[in-house]
Amino acid sequence: MDHYTTDTDHMVAKYTKQLLREHGITQDQVREILSSEGTIRSSSYVNDRLNARRSFALSELDRIAQAVGMKDALDLVAAAKYGSRPTEDVRESLYILLGALARREALSGNSNK
Repeated sequence: MDHYTTDTDHMVAKYTKQLLREHGITQDQVREILSSEGTIRSSSYVNDRLNARRSFALSELDRIAQAVGMKDALDLVAAAKYGSRPTEDVRESLYILLGALARREALSGNSNK
């Protein structure tokens, strides 16, 4: 692990690579999935994330998750950590918790950290 990534980055990258392999999605296809209007992702950009040298953005994990039939990044991260997707009640609780944490950070002025 380097100073740019965490254990979670490594776990998610490893699982994502496995998932992409299982679905026959190539690195070039991932590059297309992550590229958006006005932003073209390079092969090295994708490679850095799939090898946990850099972190994926949640919006990028959302796009990858949808490409393999998952609902969103939350499903992908939960599957990477626990081996299964969260149930709807767990998902709702996580969204409530994430919303509360975001509001708390905004109120405390720590939204840039």
